[in-house]
Amino acid sequence: MRVGAARSLLGAGFLVGLGFVLAGCNEGGDAHRNAAVPLAVATAPMPTRDPERPNFVFVLIDTLRADHVGAYGYERDTTPFIDSLADQGLVFEHAVAQAPWTGSSMASIWTSRFPSEVGAGVLPDPSGQRFLGKTGSTKLRRDVPTVAEALARDGYRTFALVPNAYAAGFFGLLRGFTVKRQRAMPAQRLTDTALRLLRADLEAGKAEPFFLYVHYLDVHEPTFPPPPYRAMFPAADGSPHLREHSRWNFGNGYDATDPDYLSFRDHKIGLYDGALRYVDDQISRIAEFLRTKGILDRTVFIIASDHGEEFWDHGDFEKKQHVDVRGISGIGHGQSLFGELTDVPLILSGPGVPTGRIDGVVRNLDLAPTIYALAGIESENLDLRGVDLRTMARSVRPLDAFSESISYGVEAKSLQSEGWKLIRYSSTKSGRTEFLFDRDSDSAEQRDRLEEEPEIAAQLGAKLDATLAGMQKGPRGSKTELDAKTRAQLEAIGYLD
Repeated sequence: MRVGAARSLLGAGFLVGLGFVLAGCNEGGDAHRNAAVPLAVATAPMPTRDPERPNFVFVLIDTLRADHVGAYGYERDTTPFIDSLADQGLVFEHAVAQAPWTGSSMASIWTSRFPSEVGAGVLPDPSGQRFLGKTGSTKLRRDVPTVAEALARDGYRTFALVPNAYAAGFFGLLRGFTVKRQRAMPAQRLTDTALRLLRADLEAGKAEPFFLYVHYLDVHEPTFPPPPYRAMFPAADGSPHLREHSRWNFGNGYDATDPDYLSFRDHKIGLYDGALRYVDDQISRIAEFLRTKGILDRTVFIIASDHGEEFWDHGDFEKKQHVDVRGISGIGHGQSLFGELTDVPLILSGPGVPTGRIDGVVRNLDLAPTIYALAGIESENLDLRGVDLRTMARSVRPLDAFSESISYGVEAKSLQSEGWKLIRYSSTKSGRTEFLFDRDSDSAEQRDRLEEEPEIAAQLGAKLDATLAGMQKGPRGSKTELDAKTRAQLEAIGYLD
């Protein structure tokens, strides 16, 4: 397994003797120069605080699949800073998102419940088809508590910077955040804003403890990072990445042997990886800012994603089986529950977090109880479905991972258990609705084993039925409609075409 190449900013001796940092780590600086500049030293008095209550920096990298992160074995140097956090923190090698698109996934993260229990979902039309932005959506249920609400009640300052409308107020997903910025902006501007807000509160003596949620959207379509990141991972033929590669193409009836398709895929992945490196460098700026303020060692970093992205991993399967209202196959997200959309990175680092790698399956919905435990907040009466992730370092009890909430096409459910994964569709083109995969020997989920392993399929089917039967069905979240401003924001990032 590849380890991070960069030295961690969390290391006690990192650049302390030199008193210099790269210009890219300075708030508002040019992220692309290599010249060193004097390190700014904080002079404002620090507020008094409870030493047992850590700060949190919750970094959500929208649309990030785990297998493009260095700490998960990716060969390109896309994430040197995240890798350094992984070296000194807790890495979950098999983290599973509970939905393949943003709204439902974030609802599950903030509540530690399944998406269909809490709202923030896509409504079907009379035929059962879901089409995000067109068939209607629902908000997060008002009666379900969120992480930010609990932290705010317990004295935390809560900040949210969210450029994706589907992760923000449109679905009611920012309840409990006292400071909110909800507009589209690239990673450097988003980070500038986050640091400006933190600096103002620190200088006013009121920012600790804090929970900072920064939602980076740059690897999401349209994917076109600024120089030098745009050219950092060039195409195999040496041709430059162009603006036309930032948007999806070849989604309808692509030919896997077509040289134009293969070239486009190469460019698209190069831009995706460059955008990820751009985001990684911005995250390091947050850590460096906290270090200059003397509070990095009491801050927990969480690196997570709402879902992954498909680069035609299951395009042939989708042509044969999926009923996708968009008329495309193999690209984007929201349409399936295969691993390229549900396998996400999950890394914790900081005070109270052990060091190591956890091989067993965990879920995004385990984040909320972990945050509560680290913050010292009692959560037994919150009716959470997740567990404190730190207990996985000493537990042999395997977890099952349930995912659902398709946003394009007919509904699907999946269950991962003890190395196997069952996907169940409400309908398919062929009429067959269940597919079984051996994740231990076939992590890419390319070989259906249903006919070979009927007993295992039956066991997982029974577990899936039990999960569905045990869901706590409350009132459906209120229906929400797109206003003109939200529609424009969503169209800009590839939705509603």
